[in-house]
Amino acid sequence: LGNFLPISKPLKSLDESIIRNLIENQIQLPQYTKVQLFVFKDEYQKFENFYKELSLGFDTSCFELCIFNNWSELINLLQGCLKIVCLDSVAFHISNGIGLDSIGIFGPTDAKNYIPKEYSGSYINLNTGPVYCYYGTGYKKCICNKTPKSLRCKYMDKLDTKDIIALID
Repeated sequence: LGNFLPISKPLKSLDESIIRNLIENQIQLPQYTKVQLFVFKDEYQKFENFYKELSLGFDTSCFELCIFNNWSELINLLQGCLKIVCLDSVAFHISNGIGLDSIGIFGPTDAKNYIPKEYSGSYINLNTGPVYCYYGTGYKKCICNKTPKSLRCKYMDKLDTKDIIALID
């Protein structure tokens, strides 16, 4: 079971405690022998303390932090998965393109605008407003109530990890 949940783009990121909780819950699932978290090398270097602490918190027989250098390496990692949980990202769209069963998490982006046409996986759409939060690139496009301390879209804070676990077969 793979995960692509980058924290380097604060607008679309999940809180670190949510990532930790999600992985803890995934490890408890009997149908997967290993849970993996895919992290781009530059992100790992920027947030090394978080990723090291996360890795130390789990038994290596059931959790693996997989650091990749480029999209080609990520594709190779994705091809070894039965399923992936990921934010609306390049990895989500690559997963769809290679036919990998996926669960997409949409926050500042709205699934109805960004989900691939032939998508057959599951998704969680946290962006439920009458006015959608994100219409392109850049932090100025997000219109939710971000706090001064965080650039994270407030829709991302609505994620309940139990909803993702329920979508995993």
